[in-house]
Amino acid sequence: MAVAYKGNIVFGLVQIPVTLHTATRDLDVRFNQLHRGDHRRIRYKKVCGHCQKEVTGKDIVRGFEYADDKFVIITDEDLARVKTPADRTVTILQFVDRGAVSPVYFDRTFHAAPTAGGEKAYRVLADAMRGTHTAALCRTVMDHRDTLVLLVPDEEGILAETLFYDEEVRRLPKIAPTEAPGAGELKMAKTLIGRMKAPFQPEQYHDEYRKRLKRMIEDKIAGKRPKLSRPQRPSNVIELGDALRASVQETPARGRGRAGKPVTPA
Repeated sequence: MAVAYKGNIVFGLVQIPVTLHTATRDLDVRFNQLHRGDHRRIRYKKVCGHCQKEVTGKDIVRGFEYADDKFVIITDEDLARVKTPADRTVTILQFVDRGAVSPVYFDRTFHAAPTAGGEKAYRVLADAMRGTHTAALCRTVMDHRDTLVLLVPDEEGILAETLFYDEEVRRLPKIAPTEAPGAGELKMAKTLIGRMKAPFQPEQYHDEYRKRLKRMIEDKIAGKRPKLSRPQRPSNVIELGDALRASVQETPARGRGRAGKPVTPA
């Protein structure tokens, strides 16, 4: 597994050498852009905006536009000089309750793994956070960017969640005022939640759309006509109370079996 970051977690006077590894992977089906006339791939070239000549990677430098069409060149050495020793560490700023940070702040997820010599301190930190139901809010520099990181213990070790800053998060659009829900509606909603509640088992869920997409591609390669998906029949239930009642009736307890057909309240 490729290393995305290498440094030390600073926990008081304790330093824990770790590496960060990307915790997820992209399995999306990719398409190429083709010319409609001959089905040849579309190519993109890097061209100088001044002389219109094509350029290669060795001809390209990094520049910051400080005024209209005026740039200062920034080299790798310049960026290295900006970093301080603290920027090369994951420094714990504070501990917070597990669940205190809204998922809207989460950006990317990494596995934090200890390197040689850091295994014991890593285990102590992970077990201590589990025992206190806490996560660690940290800062570091990743990809030339000051980054907030949330260290979260899981069953196997520690996850590192990079976070957006507050100014980067968009707020929920204003919700139109509505009347308070009735006691009966809330009771049925809670009953439905109770029936659908079950332990999270991620291995039960798969990307069904990707399966159908691959099957369609295989059919077209084989010269077969792809089958159309059958549209879901709309429900006749339109009133919120009726929708909740029907959902409760059609949903097995504790999420076992197939849930009832989804209904759309008014």
